[in-house]
Amino acid sequence: MRFLFISYNFSPEKTGIGKYNGEWIEWLVDKGHEVDVITSYPYYPEWKIHSEFKDSRGFTTERSGNLNVFRAPMYIPKKVTGFSRILTDFSFGLTSLLVFIGLLLRKKNYHIVVAVCPSMLNGIFPSIYRKLTGTVFIYHIQDFQLDAAIQLGLLKEGLLTRFLAWIERFQLRSASVVSSISENMKKRALHKGVLPDNYFMLENWVDTRFIKPGPIDEVSLLKAELGIPIDRKIILYSGNLGQKQGIEIILQTAKLLRYHKNYLFVICGDGVVKDELIIESKRENLENIIFLSLQPYVKLPLLLQMADIHLIPQKRAAADLVLPSKLSGILSIGGVVIAAAESGTALFDLIHQHQIGYTVEPENSLLLAKLIETVLDSDNSLIRQNAREFAIKRLSRDAVLGDFLKMVNILLSPKSC
Repeated sequence: MRFLFISYNFSPEKTGIGKYNGEWIEWLVDKGHEVDVITSYPYYPEWKIHSEFKDSRGFTTERSGNLNVFRAPMYIPKKVTGFSRILTDFSFGLTSLLVFIGLLLRKKNYHIVVAVCPSMLNGIFPSIYRKLTGTVFIYHIQDFQLDAAIQLGLLKEGLLTRFLAWIERFQLRSASVVSSISENMKKRALHKGVLPDNYFMLENWVDTRFIKPGPIDEVSLLKAELGIPIDRKIILYSGNLGQKQGIEIILQTAKLLRYHKNYLFVICGDGVVKDELIIESKRENLENIIFLSLQPYVKLPLLLQMADIHLIPQKRAAADLVLPSKLSGILSIGGVVIAAAESGTALFDLIHQHQIGYTVEPENSLLLAKLIETVLDSDNSLIRQNAREFAIKRLSRDAVLGDFLKMVNILLSPKSC
């Protein structure tokens, strides 16, 4: 089969949507499918073009076997706001359209076109293309970008948001299939007009054969390499340091627990709020917290295994608009997670139904501090076992993408591939 993917996040981004897109496409290519990707230059999570691409200009192409990657320039703001995000999305919409037209003029034909949201604009031209050609169009929602921007106060409701909402509805209703990553996102998609028969659950997966518990002595070596005392209890946050995550709660909690000399909060990642967090940490003289840059992927299993507790903070407003992608890796390593999630949200239900971690009220540092103390004094062996088993049964990449490919074959069954 021939696939076309459209997303401004792609390899070699190490976290978030770019990581999943890269693994998704790599899996399809390994299965013998032809894939073209329209993307931009890697910039996430730092919101700066990655150093290895800093000299790249204009439109470029990378070819490797059955994979062709077409990179288009886009606007990267120095300060991320609701309006600057819109400019980013529109700029990629324009440059990706030029690439799309160029591919069609070369008489490129595709069996499947996949557009990934965000950007919420990525599905406009695939929607039109589907109406003109009948090609299958899959619109995959990693988060409801417009809803999140409004609820987080990045955009005010008005003429612009109503226009963007109309664009969103057009894409959702034009797609052959709409997919997303959680049950509550499914409910939101159906509420926006997606028909149940046109919906497919595509959860974020994990490589359970790589992300797995390893030798304790190797974990100790990593601690030594990172300058972490071997006897400390590690409370880890690893991932994007962005506006939706509410990372400031970790600093507030570290301040409350500073009298526990054997606790160490580790924040590992990059993003737009990292500098602010470091400045605030120094201002409060928090000696029980350290910051690390994103570690190489090869070290990820040991980094995750190093933690006694994994934190997934979230702002209350974003609780059901996104499902944190970092959860899959935590479960695969058999980690103990504390997630900020209210009752009734997809994350809360998932954790409690399967007994794979703990939840706490979002944006409440006092409750989080008390729960950390309780968890570190508890026997969490059953939670660790449940987490690992859940990841193997439900979240392995082969299982998730195998189901995706079965769905695609059903969509194409009347046609010849």
